[in-house]
Amino acid sequence: MPIGRFAASCRLSIKALRHYDEQKLLIPAYIDPNTGYRYYRRDQAHTAVAISMLRSLDFSIPMIKQLLRAETSTVDSVLDQQAEQLSRELAHKKQALASVRRLQREQSLLPHNVKFRTEPARRVLARTIETHVEDMLEDSTVATMALIDSLSTAGIEAPDFVMCINEMPDQDGVLNVHACTNVVNDEVPETRLLVLDATPVAWCLHQGAYEELGLAYHAVFAAIQVHGHEQDGPMREVYLNDPADTPVEQLLTEVIVPIG
Repeated sequence: MPIGRFAASCRLSIKALRHYDEQKLLIPAYIDPNTGYRYYRRDQAHTAVAISMLRSLDFSIPMIKQLLRAETSTVDSVLDQQAEQLSRELAHKKQALASVRRLQREQSLLPHNVKFRTEPARRVLARTIETHVEDMLEDSTVATMALIDSLSTAGIEAPDFVMCINEMPDQDGVLNVHACTNVVNDEVPETRLLVLDATPVAWCLHQGAYEELGLAYHAVFAAIQVHGHEQDGPMREVYLNDPADTPVEQLLTEVIVPIG
């Protein structure tokens, strides 16, 4: 079948088929050496449609190559990888939508009131995890709850101060997060003591979902630059109420950035 007829029968464009050929995904059965016209067998329609379907599901060209040539176990692995990626993208879109709705409600692009103060020196008990920027919110929550559970197991009452210190991510988006509390006890498993020096900071109070904290950070970073400062240490989030018994819209979080 000439490329035009084959494209029409598969509901694809000629441009798409040429691209699949260039990427070695679907090579024509025959190319006329004189004219360069491409011809396809009818049984290649299965591969052509499969490629088109996978592209519509946002599979990359390398992943499609794996799927077309892989055994069942590899196929499962590739599908799991794509499902995870799509889940992350969906979560990001939901967070973005929530933030846009907040901007609409606040009628401001930077709806947080940023202030400056000196943060006191502290000795805190920390549980440290390694995570990725895309998983930081979920993993930080898990680490914080694990820290509180460890305190409970050690017979220590629930702390009145809970904070996460977020280190700067590396070029791959990997970073360390320290879930901290003001309870100082070196006998709690999987924790260590951290000493935080007194430091000037820029900060603001965020009310609402943790997924919208990005808006607060943008406001803080803007204020830091406007006032001629630079970030001088890991970002901190202090959680002022318990999400287990507080409505999402009433959650209070201090966003704190050390400055120099």
